Amino acid sequence: GSPGASVILAAAGLALGGRRDLALAALGVGSCALFAMHFRASRLALLERRSKDATSEWGRFADKPGARTRALLSGLVRTAPLVLRAKFAREENGKASELRRAAGERLAEELIR
Repeated sequence: GSPGASVILAAAGLALGGRRDLALAALGVGSCALFAMHFRASRLALLERRSKDATSEWGRFADKPGARTRALLSGLVRTAPLVLRAKFAREENGKASELRRAAGERLAEELIR
């Protein structure tokens, strides 16, 4: 690690009575908690933007094409199971066409978002 991290870890270990392992565990848990809070806040902000307008992300995607690519790929991953199920379903009871329609609707929704 970096010298700064070593100093922080040493200080935390001293504060906990010389228990370096306990200090390391406490810092790890704290880091995970901060990451989870940041992820949750980002997700809530995204959901709030999307609730206003289905195309609200398009301006951000214009500035960050990589974000749009990730969104498209994740949409395809979410749509793929329906497409595969439709491909291998039997047409006898109409299940395959129902699955194809659901896959098409999901894909269209993913492209709009």
